[in-house]
Parts: sequence; C-alpha cells; structure tokens
Amino acid sequence: MTNLRRQAFRSLLCSLVFATCTPSAIGGEVADVGIILRGYAGTTLFPTAESFEPYAQDIISHLELLSFGEVTTYAIYDAGIDSSGWEQYQSNAEIEVLQAALAGWPEPKWNWVRNCPPYCVLDYTESDRELIQDLLDWIKANNQPSRNWGSSDLGSAPYPSDPSGNSNYFWLQKEVLRFGASASSGFLANMRLPSGYDPATHDITLIAFSHDGDYNTSGAQLSLEAFGVLAADGSVVNGPAAYFDFSALDLTDPIEYGISIDTGVHESVHAFGMGTHDYDPDGVQPDYSVMAQGGRTDTLPAYNRLYWLNWLTEGTITLDPAQITDLSGALSADSQYLLDIGTGSDGLQRYQELFEGEWIQYRIESPNTVYFEETNANGKLDSDGDGVNNIVDADLPPPSLGAFATLFGTVESFLSVGESTLSATPPQPSARDADIQDEEAAQPIPLLQTFGLWILGALVGVLGLRRLRNQFLL
Repeated sequence: MTNLRRQAFRSLLCSLVFATCTPSAIGGEVADVGIILRGYAGTTLFPTAESFEPYAQDIISHLELLSFGEVTTYAIYDAGIDSSGWEQYQSNAEIEVLQAALAGWPEPKWNWVRNCPPYCVLDYTESDRELIQDLLDWIKANNQPSRNWGSSDLGSAPYPSDPSGNSNYFWLQKEVLRFGASASSGFLANMRLPSGYDPATHDITLIAFSHDGDYNTSGAQLSLEAFGVLAADGSVVNGPAAYFDFSALDLTDPIEYGISIDTGVHESVHAFGMGTHDYDPDGVQPDYSVMAQGGRTDTLPAYNRLYWLNWLTEGTITLDPAQITDLSGALSADSQYLLDIGTGSDGLQRYQELFEGEWIQYRIESPNTVYFEETNANGKLDSDGDGVNNIVDADLPPPSLGAFATLFGTVESFLSVGESTLSATPPQPSARDADIQDEEAAQPIPLLQTFGLWILGALVGVLGLRRLRNQFLL
C-alpha cells in the first residue's frame, strides 16, 4: 500500500472508530507505534504518559522522515513499575553467555554468534578461556554482575594482547559478554501489557524502560512472544516489538539525550523489519546510518528502506546519476534515490546514493547487509582508469593514458617519414559526399606533420575536457 493510500485508510479508520486520531492520544486507538512505559528497580523517570511526550514526538519525527511519511502516529501506555532490581537478572544473563562461550557457542541457540559479521573473534586462546572461566566463577561465588568484577585487581588489569592496554573486563565485554542478554530478559519475561493494549492495533510495540539508577539495560528487538511479554490477562500475545532504556543518561545533556533518541529509532527500525545492521569496516562513513554504530539518527541507506522496510519501491533504482535525488530531508517516496553501479570484481552488487551533496557508496553482502566503502573501491567500477567511480564515466570510456602514449609514439614515428613520400593530393570523395564535393573546388590537405599535430592537439583536448567533466560532476 502506498504512503498516500495507507494514510487515507488510517484517516478513514480513525474517523469511523474514533472521533479523531491525534498522534499522542492514549489508549485503544490505531497507531503506527504503541509505546509502553515500564519502570524497574522500584523507580521510573516517566511517572505519567504525558511526561514521555517530548521523547515520543522526537522518535516519531525521525521515523516519519526515514519512512517518507509511513510512520506518523503513536500512542503511549503506562505498564507500571517493576519492583525487581537489575543485578540478579544481569548476573543470570552473564552466566549463560560465559558458559556458551566456553562450550564453543553450541547450536542451535548460538548459531547467530558463529555467523555474526564482521568483527566476531570466537577462536579463544587458552589464556582467553582461563579469563572467561575466572569471571564465571566470580559471578557464581559472589552473586554479582560482571560490572562489579571490572574494578577488581584481575578485572582492571591490562589484557595482555590489547595494544591499547585495555583491561581484562574491557576485553570480555567486547569479545564475549556483548553476545549475551542484559537484565532486560528478566524484566520482559512474564511482563504484563497494560489493560486494553492490543498489539494488533499497532505496527510495532516499543517498550521504554527507565529507572533512577546508574544501570542501563540497553536495547534489542524480537517479537512480544519471544520476549516473554504477556497480555494483561496473562495470555500469550505476539507482534513485532523492541525495547530500549533511558536510564543512566543525563537527558538534559544534548549528547546523552541524542543517544536515547537514537537508540529508540534504531530499535524501532529493527522492529519495522530490518533484520541486520549496516557496517563500515574501513571507517569511510562513520556518521552515516542510524543502523550503524555511531550513525546519525536522520540517516538510513535507501537500500534498507527498499529491501528491508518497503518504504521505497523498485522504482527508486536508476542507472542514471542525473536522476538521483538527494536523500537529505527527502519527503517523497516516489523519487529515485538508489544508483545501481553494478557489481565489482568480487561479484558483489554496489549502489550509490546522495546525502547532503556527497556520493555514498556501499556493497551488499549476505544477508542483504550494507557495507560502506570508498567511491573508488576495488572492483571494476572505474571504467576509464582515472580514479573516479563510473557514476560519471560514459558508456564508452575515453582512451586511457597508456593508449594515448602508444598513439603518440605512432604519430611521432610517422612524423619522421620524409616529405617526399607524402601526397598533398586530396582523397577522392565518397559516394555519399559526392553531391557536396562536386560543388567545391579541390583544396590541398595539410602535410602529415601538421595533420599529426592536429591529431595530438585534439586528443589532448578530449582527454583534458573529459577529466574536467568528471571533476565537475563529482
């Protein structure tokens, strides 16, 4: 369903069922995003639905931009406060992931870790395994999460092979613990949705955790059933869902506030259907894509919007760079944003798009995952060898510098031929030119020395203009 048709349908449904559909109305209405507030450890940062309004509006405004108007409405619900703390839940989750690491990430639960791109280091050394076991034993003995172990002598000691001198705890977080759950698994299991909340009336359910302590339970996306969330009456419910946490952040600080909004948008995009992340192994686009680490909240590759989220159609792809519309602030899903530049020598499909006047290139690796790269990346994309990607190369490339040198040598050798061997008699006109040539007096043609200089001058001009054209279009 197109954006306009979908919005018209939603407006009609709202007018029939509810007198009006305001974006932030609470309870029972059809809305794109159902936001569930949930405190834990006996406290909350948002005691009322109204107190969360500014954050909801910010998240939805970004989703509206990224979706070209597909996501515009939300409804906020209050699911109360969980009296449980986070320490025991976090400890249980860490025990599970440490045991899995020592067992070699057993199937089928941990298959995703075996295949996770692109930075998973799972071939642990014997000293690595000893460190994993030390932390596991400490958590079991002390009934405390790994964060408390991080300040111990062993946890704070430099990891032997870390070139930056980071601690053992830092290495375990980066290479092992990050594959496990957080305390959220305990908070979500058997959590009851508010009375009257029906997941079917929302495209996604977004759970916003908070408490007034210094712990943050991070964010993730699954289905309500997979999370273990139940309906208000205890029955099983399903539907795409995600959670994130506002805790341990200074929401008055622009940077930390931005982190909270970015996480909400990121997890929402997952819930709307994106089953992977964007990767930048060479650090060429560190600020691009809310689905990449550190990416701007208002950026999302057109490929993702087409193939994962259905916010764009196949009509957005073109082979003509002149037809590409800049994605920055773009509002229409009917424009062409995705430039197909073909496959490289590695067989991987590549695309480019424009954002704030800059060409951004990426390749697509399995499973439909974006990897950013330089615009003159390896792979037969630069057809004329000038170091410029073929978004501005003509279908027929100009002579290469090697060909030019060969031609120059050939012409130069001709110039050494004596003038006596050269004819100054003009050639006979072809049949198609006869009617023109018969009306003109025969004119002598230049000798080859002069003619050769014309050839060289023309070639230099063509190559020079071609380079200038490429630079201008970029």
